Amino acid sequence: MLKFHGLNESESGEETKDEEAVLTIEAKEDNAICLHNEALSLVTSGEKRRALFKFNEVLDSPFVKEVCQSTSKDPSHTLAEQLQYSCYKNIATLLEEEEKFSDALDCYIYAVEIDKTDASTWYKLGKLALKLRDFQLARKAFEEGFTATPSFWPCLDQLITLLFAIFDYVSCLYYIKAAFKMDPTFLKGHAIRDAIVKDQPTIKEDLPSMSGLWDTYPCDEGLVHSFMEEALSLRKLRFQVPPMEPAKQATLIVDQPTFLALCHSLIEYYDSLTSNPDGRISDGQDLQCGTWFL
Repeated sequence: MLKFHGLNESESGEETKDEEAVLTIEAKEDNAICLHNEALSLVTSGEKRRALFKFNEVLDSPFVKEVCQSTSKDPSHTLAEQLQYSCYKNIATLLEEEEKFSDALDCYIYAVEIDKTDASTWYKLGKLALKLRDFQLARKAFEEGFTATPSFWPCLDQLITLLFAIFDYVSCLYYIKAAFKMDPTFLKGHAIRDAIVKDQPTIKEDLPSMSGLWDTYPCDEGLVHSFMEEALSLRKLRFQVPPMEPAKQATLIVDQPTFLALCHSLIEYYDSLTSNPDGRISDGQDLQCGTWFL
């Protein structure tokens, strides 16, 4: 039997499917927002461990995962990225409080990859990188924070200190000059500039374009001492070897007087050495043989 369909029947069917898809997206969106609000409430109430799990639920929610994987840039995509950014930033803060610094650093990096405009997040990333002695990452973070918001003093302040500590005097003076444009009485800038000139007296002649940078300003000696102590302690930290865990001990056990047993033992011995995460091997290793060897 032949069946006839209305001319607009297929179109109305497609419209129904589109409406259902929109409703599904809105439901997922509402669920993700509710989870995020619950996580923020848990942080406010001090239930930080539960908040950590709740933020991870938001990241794993269908709305965030599906929308962020799409290439479209509609309002839903923007909202999903905002939720993702907020979660990574808050997770990083919570992990840092738990002294899980490496994991916190990764989350800060994920956050700034999503939104590069928040200078405060760049600052937190830079401070944590300094704590982990990653001076290159710290410099990058403070520079990006300054680029995002030049008037955000914490990034500029830390960047000037760090550049002095790593002996990048030219870049340091560049940012001091940028600081003086906003505040000619910036005391740390004057103190560090004077220390640079004392260390390299010819630098004024080497940088003729830095006019206006050399005007002196009276500084309290106590403040100058504290500024320099901070910078010099950072410089000293840079050259300190970070503490390392003792190298892993490995034991070679040969329990049978056969060449095959020796081969198997050597393979196991090699695997135990190469499984050491930091790649270090202790100088002295044990060799244990059966009584047949004695």
